[in-house]
Amino acid sequence: MKNIKIITASAGSGKTYRLSTLLHERIAAGNVRPEAIIATTFTRKAAAELSERVRQRLISENLLEEANRLAAARMGTINSVCGRLIGDFAFEQGIFPEAGVLDEAAANREVRRAISSVVTQDRTRTLTELENRLSSFKWSETVRRIIQLARSNGLTTDDLEKSKAHSRQSIQDLLGQSPPSAADPEQALAAELSAVIESIDTEADTTKATQSALDFCQHMLTLVQQGRKPSWSDWRKLADPGFAKKSIDKAQALMELAASHDSHPALKQDLDDAICQVFDIAIATLHIYQEHKRLWGVVDFTDQEVLMLKLLDQPEVIARLQGHIDLLLVDEFQDTSPIELAILLKLAGISKETVWVGDQKQSIYGFRGTDPALMDTCLAEIVKNRQPEILDKSWRSRPPLVKLTSDIFCRAFAQHGIPEALVRLTPAHKKDDPDLGPPVEWWTISAKNQDEDAFALADGIRKLLADPATIVRDKATNSTRPVKPGDIAILCRTHDVCRKTAAALESLNIRAVLPRTGLLSTPEIMAVMAG
Repeated sequence: MKNIKIITASAGSGKTYRLSTLLHERIAAGNVRPEAIIATTFTRKAAAELSERVRQRLISENLLEEANRLAAARMGTINSVCGRLIGDFAFEQGIFPEAGVLDEAAANREVRRAISSVVTQDRTRTLTELENRLSSFKWSETVRRIIQLARSNGLTTDDLEKSKAHSRQSIQDLLGQSPPSAADPEQALAAELSAVIESIDTEADTTKATQSALDFCQHMLTLVQQGRKPSWSDWRKLADPGFAKKSIDKAQALMELAASHDSHPALKQDLDDAICQVFDIAIATLHIYQEHKRLWGVVDFTDQEVLMLKLLDQPEVIARLQGHIDLLLVDEFQDTSPIELAILLKLAGISKETVWVGDQKQSIYGFRGTDPALMDTCLAEIVKNRQPEILDKSWRSRPPLVKLTSDIFCRAFAQHGIPEALVRLTPAHKKDDPDLGPPVEWWTISAKNQDEDAFALADGIRKLLADPATIVRDKATNSTRPVKPGDIAILCRTHDVCRKTAAALESLNIRAVLPRTGLLSTPEIMAVMAG
């Protein structure tokens, strides 16, 4: 689309300042009416900050009327913007203008309740058996993911039925036809396990590897003899049980049989059953969830987006909006879902000017139902034959850190096809403060377990805080000072490690802030609220 301008902005590159300047300049010049602005941001806080910055700049130039009119601009998350627009056209849609909106937490609770009502005891037993045989299959996570993807892509239950049929056929095509065999696979496996156990001489081969492999084979033989089916991960392990070189030749027949488990008829049946179960549960859940919202007269965020997309398909709605949108500003465009992208493209077709701001690097993560490949394709189409504006200066970090991170990230993101021009930043401040010391340091922690790791890290931070040579720059005073606990951020790979590290810091009288379950999320308060 010709009227979309792209601004790529990495973290710390002055994005909010650039956006507030753009809005201020357009309003001050009379090119954009404040009330004719639509601006979507990722959070309400970001929208409030952007609006306040622009308002203050207008007031400083004595543009008081424009500053007051800015309150009529549609600024907020895409859901809040959609909600306001839907309210404007509520009567045309036959919906209540002030319909209640379920936030994400409430919507997730209702979806979980709907799933619970669908999954009976018999179905639970079936799903548990499938999870035991298909070790990587987690039915509840898969069901929630299907529901999330279906809703973020605007799919109906009929679409899900088609997806279910396509998935079943894809699995069959992948595994192909099973070769005819007169022998029962489990009986053949038991025979090979017995042969291996009898043929290996543990006096000649005393290695731990062979003994461990034999123990596993004996366990599997007992399992089969009891009439229980091995899991498919057990079959895969039997394809390479880990015998030492001295004995591996005697296990070749067993390993070849186990390696052919992908042609086992029961594997295809288990996969087909798993696909049917998760899709059937997802479809039934969506029916119950939609009926719950209808009875209570509420909508959720996705409903707002679906209604908005339907609105923008109506010529009379487009005709009414035409001439009432001077500027469409989209922040964090890389985090939009497919249905949100469709909405924004339709609004861009109405708006006199459109500016999309984001960081293409973040689109590779597929956050909140976004489709990175779709976003890359859309971006490539929009910027075809045009160069996006690139905010290439870092205003947050020291020059040595900016250079270091740019050197690292340029190489990493090049593997994802993102050019260096969109990654590399140059420091806005050319000179580094010599009082701050080296920009990067590292500690080598030698510990036996996570608990010792946490205490070693906590002790290192204690020494860092006690060292008068550790200096930071205070943004409030623009001067250097000794480091404080609040200046330090600790990144851990898991919540469990976070908790252990926080406990270790507190044992050394170093206060640590750790996200904890809020009061409203405790079972007691949730029970009261439900009542």
